[in-house]
Amino acid sequence: MTRVFISRDSTAVSLGADRVAAVLRQSADARGLQIEIVRTGSRGLFWLEPLVEVQTDRGRIAYGPVQAKDLASLIDAGLMEGKQHPLYLGDLEALPYFKDQHRLTFARVGITDPVSLDDYLAHDGYRGLRNALAMSRQEIVQQVIDSGLRGRGGAAFPTDGHPVFASMMKRRLREGAKLIVVDPRNIDLVRTPHIQADFHLKLRPGTNVAVANALAHVVVTEGLTDERFVAKRCDTESFAKWKTFIVKPENSPEAVAEASGIPAETLRSAARLYATGGNSAIYYGLGVTEHSQGSTTVIAIANLAMATGNIGREGVGVNPLRGQNNVQGSCDMGSFPHEFVGYRHVSDEQTRLLFESAWGVTLQSEPGLRIPNMFAAAIDGSFKGLYVQGEDIAQSDPDIQHVHKALGEMECIIVQDLFLNETAKFAHVFLPGSSFLEKNGTFTNAERRISPVRKVMRGDRTAHAKILGTAHAR
Repeated sequence: MTRVFISRDSTAVSLGADRVAAVLRQSADARGLQIEIVRTGSRGLFWLEPLVEVQTDRGRIAYGPVQAKDLASLIDAGLMEGKQHPLYLGDLEALPYFKDQHRLTFARVGITDPVSLDDYLAHDGYRGLRNALAMSRQEIVQQVIDSGLRGRGGAAFPTDGHPVFASMMKRRLREGAKLIVVDPRNIDLVRTPHIQADFHLKLRPGTNVAVANALAHVVVTEGLTDERFVAKRCDTESFAKWKTFIVKPENSPEAVAEASGIPAETLRSAARLYATGGNSAIYYGLGVTEHSQGSTTVIAIANLAMATGNIGREGVGVNPLRGQNNVQGSCDMGSFPHEFVGYRHVSDEQTRLLFESAWGVTLQSEPGLRIPNMFAAAIDGSFKGLYVQGEDIAQSDPDIQHVHKALGEMECIIVQDLFLNETAKFAHVFLPGSSFLEKNGTFTNAERRISPVRKVMRGDRTAHAKILGTAHAR
């Protein structure tokens, strides 16, 4: 039995990978060849998709780009033995660009180009998350599998921003999971073929906190609180104060119904499902955190989870999802103000010595400022300059008047981006940026898969790295 691997990422599918797989099966059967077709994720060579690899005694031999019309000549030339052909690429692992991807961070994060999720786990690809979040290698995937998505309490979920993660949720829903969607919009999880939310809390914008508190009101007043969890894990005094507040009539579903647009009985039923589901998990994206009520809403959500005991075990929890493409990769590479590459804290002396030796500079032992602290320091007059790349803070950050005031106080603001955005209006210097199509790099998703990408076009802009290198040199 010969194993044939065909990539099935979105690029490959759009270029005919499914047709290649179907024709390959037909052609092999017609010739009496015993093959097993294995669908894989992207290998990063999107300009060579659809990509076909054959397991031979010399390793996995690749061919690409392969179209259905090429298969007859490929098979006749000895595809199953990995023989030469005009589409022959050889062993992808031997290509220079795969080797070039290994950097300091990957000693802790894991391999860069896993063939499959199993391969990624086998090479400890989740080590970075385990270090950061005290999670084992498979827990980030297992959390979704074990959560209320297995027929119990559900969660609000931003499918548009996380389509891969959403597919896991949809699979659980098809298996009988229960789901509560909290969103003003009719997102695809509300009702699509084979999927329907048990409750859609179609709240009016601006009522996030009121709805969360109404759900908690039901939990407390109907005796659905996990008293054992509260006694063991929560601060008794703080919980008592919160309970006194949350049981007030103004927090009841009946009082909130008119403002939120959600019928009181719907709120009550949703709260009961969440509180009694066994394993109930909450997932949310930037629609919660970047709202003007973001911080308060997150606190309300956390209070709801703690009151029902849905914290601290597998399949539960409050789970904020990354907001932008490759935020996970940025964190792996040390974009936090308190950690170096690979989640190593700046206060650790051995870590600092390692990076000082590699970079040839002296590094501080104290963490840097986070964005809100930068704004406060700018208004105080102690923070003078900012270099902004690929983020429109004057448009997207909360408390916009505070942000604009802070930007106006700075003496030097450098913005590097593809277009003149709102933040660029405050800039003293604007530098051109380059898109992912114009440079080489990697993307890391929430599942810890690392995918290399290669530039497919040449722009007339100076590369990011060259601009940064010149700035640092001066």
